[in-house]
Amino acid sequence: MSINKMKKIKNINMEDATGIVMATYKEAVPFLNNTGFNQLAAKPFPVYGKNGLFLIISGIGKTCSAVATSYFISVYGLKRLFNLGAAGSTTEDYTIGDILHIGKSIEYDWRDSGEPRHKIFTPDLLDGFPTATLSTHDVPIITAEARNRAAEISHLVDMEGSAFIQASQAYGRKAYLFKIISDTPAVTDGAGIIENMKITRDALYTFFMERVMGGDAG
Repeated sequence: MSINKMKKIKNINMEDATGIVMATYKEAVPFLNNTGFNQLAAKPFPVYGKNGLFLIISGIGKTCSAVATSYFISVYGLKRLFNLGAAGSTTEDYTIGDILHIGKSIEYDWRDSGEPRHKIFTPDLLDGFPTATLSTHDVPIITAEARNRAAEISHLVDMEGSAFIQASQAYGRKAYLFKIISDTPAVTDGAGIIENMKITRDALYTFFMERVMGGDAG
């Protein structure tokens, strides 16, 4: 980060700043195009920000999410963070484009003495939004068999949520999650999921800026 960019950050009250953690550029495109963000860093993670709103691209998966979130907090001193992005529905109860506030995240792949005892993380919550339970996995959940297993404990699936919560809470930070449905059991291929991400990402941006930030979140 350049000295000039660091000076700009120092002029912002970071107690009031908001950090957004997103896994991919595909999901973040509307934020990058519509906020007038300045790029503050390229490595180890791309970071953008302006006027007290910051965004980091973590990469896909729990390790990437945890490391990026920890870096975000350590370097930028953020007190309040949001994990935004796409998630799959384990049932047909939701439709493409539905946005849910995560009330509980389950570390699906957690193992205790060889037994699959799922570890539960409880994020922070804002009032007035429909909630859902999320399970976070090491691999994409696409097949009917995998979705049926996940449906036993969660409404939605992703690959970052529980790690984001764990990292944020380790630093004593507020951690919120909003997920937009990019795939349901009817979507059985990766190309379809990516296309749905592109179709729904503008709606997630508008929802977050108007409903969450516009509602003076946190």
